[in-house]
Amino acid sequence: MVTAPQPQFRFILTWRSEPLPVTVPPTYLFNRETGTQIGELLARLLEPTGYHLATAILPEKLLAGSSGLAAYGKNNVTYVPGMGSFHRPTAFYTDLPCSDDPWRAPAMMDRCQKCTACLHACPSGAIVPDRFLVHAEWCITFHNEKPGRVPFPA
Repeated sequence: MVTAPQPQFRFILTWRSEPLPVTVPPTYLFNRETGTQIGELLARLLEPTGYHLATAILPEKLLAGSSGLAAYGKNNVTYVPGMGSFHRPTAFYTDLPCSDDPWRAPAMMDRCQKCTACLHACPSGAIVPDRFLVHAEWCITFHNEKPGRVPFPA
């Protein structure tokens, strides 16, 4: 499991002759390109040692949380020390031996345990105090990311 910094993108749209600043989270841009670049770099580093690398199509956020690389916020976003939420997780298979196994249950960041900012800011109530994961079925972002042929719920 690898994650690389990926900043958000900001641009200005004009709506009814007024500037409208828009922020695009890093997860929506350059997903495949960044993963490919990371894979190529790692493969070049491993090649002289005789080890191999292959891209894995697995739940990257869950792997980052379970490996200890990232921790979850109450908003179900993963945070990496030094990068915050602006990172691109990518999963790989390799035959490189691993000396330790930090596998664990995904955990929420300590600073989120008693905080309710996300809970109160969520417009659809998808973040609730008594559940670790968000209610995806209530999440506007989750439904916005579906293909256009999938109807948006009432």
